[in-house]
Amino acid sequence: MNHKRPPIPAIVILVLLIALSAYFIVTQTSGADETALTASGAIEATQVNVAPEISGKVTDVLVEEGQPVSTNDPLLRLDPSLLSAQRAVASAAVDSANTALASAQLKYAQTLETALAAQAAQRSKEWQASAPSEFDQPNWYIEQEQQIAAAQVELDAAQSAIDDANANLEKVITDLK
Repeated sequence: MNHKRPPIPAIVILVLLIALSAYFIVTQTSGADETALTASGAIEATQVNVAPEISGKVTDVLVEEGQPVSTNDPLLRLDPSLLSAQRAVASAAVDSANTALASAQLKYAQTLETALAAQAAQRSKEWQASAPSEFDQPNWYIEQEQQIAAAQVELDAAQSAIDDANANLEKVITDLK
């Protein structure tokens, strides 16, 4: 029995062909996965988390879940009682600050008037007495200046309190809208 062996160069060529075929098959299929696709465009959200700008108890929900809405569409209603109470408190604070300002203005005017009257009386008394040898300011003049300065500080503080209360009221009114 004569078994003839295939020639070695034919086997080597066959193995090389199989290896090359396998290499091309692997590189062609894996190369498609590595190719990046680039495109330009816009993405639009289909779901958005919603939170009101102010806190409060929700009384009505005006839309259903999944319902499309547009910008500025009302989604819910809040209980206005808390905001109304805050507005009333802010209005009362403004009224109180206005009263404090009026009181401070009155006190300032009275202190100034008293100081001016006392100053005039003292000046008159001093001119009737002998002429002063020195031009120092009398003690009563310094005390009156301090009283006037203290009244001015109180007046400024009351005005600042009014400004703060008005700003708070404006914020509450803005929140109500």
